[in-house]
Amino acid sequence: MFTLVEGLKFGAATAMGLFSGGALYINGVEHYSRRPLPVKAQREQWANSFNIAKKFLPSIGLIGFGCSTALFFLDDSEYKYHWLVGPVQFVLGGVYTVVMMLPEINILLDEGVVEKKGETWVRGAIDRWNYRHMFRTFIDSATYFLFVYLAMKS
Repeated sequence: MFTLVEGLKFGAATAMGLFSGGALYINGVEHYSRRPLPVKAQREQWANSFNIAKKFLPSIGLIGFGCSTALFFLDDSEYKYHWLVGPVQFVLGGVYTVVMMLPEINILLDEGVVEKKGETWVRGAIDRWNYRHMFRTFIDSATYFLFVYLAMKS
């Protein structure tokens, strides 16, 4: 039977694994699978995927946030402060998204953006979004591996 702390470690690592795995799938598979599509279809598929992911992935991130925050208070090992990486990463990832990504995301979500900005701009904006998202994916993945390490060590 799991103790509460062991369950929280499992929850934090699992949530970060799902969160970073979802982000990695978006960057590595989804983005490149829609590249050959005509720009209007590419933007529409990107917008549909984005709207689904924005409902699903933050909820998983909040689970990791909650578990790792609880571990900071409950884990009495020398690694307890390391669990704060999760909440800090979640907050900084949110700030990064709002500042660096959201302005262009809002433009891309407009159904008439291809007519307003042109195909070249839209394709470039989706590529820029993917590169910015890739930065977040890297940070999320690093946090996941840290959580797995902490779960084994503490």
